[in-house]
Amino acid sequence: MKYLLLLLSLGASSASAGYIYCTGKVENIYIHQSGDIVIYGEWRKDFTKICNTKNSDVVTCSLWASSVTTAVKDNPDVKVQYFVSDDTTCATLGTYQNAPDPGYVMILNPVI
Repeated sequence: MKYLLLLLSLGASSASAGYIYCTGKVENIYIHQSGDIVIYGEWRKDFTKICNTKNSDVVTCSLWASSVTTAVKDNPDVKVQYFVSDDTTCATLGTYQNAPDPGYVMILNPVI
């Protein structure tokens, strides 16, 4: 019985794990000397790190930085996928280095 309760409680705590998709404008991007690529997305209203050119896949991270820079300039919506293991929402993502690593960064076509 004790093991059944433990299994049920573990199952309940992981039930909220999954992907979230944060969509909106990216107002700012900066690149820190540490290699962090940090964006200010309207879904969070704060800065979140999306990758680090020194600690991540440098090609992917550089492409994300370029894509998001273009999005800041041209103003289309951006969609960022995150995997979270709790009740985190786009509005409650960790900020700066406390943000989870994205699964992808997508620039949305404003014509569609």
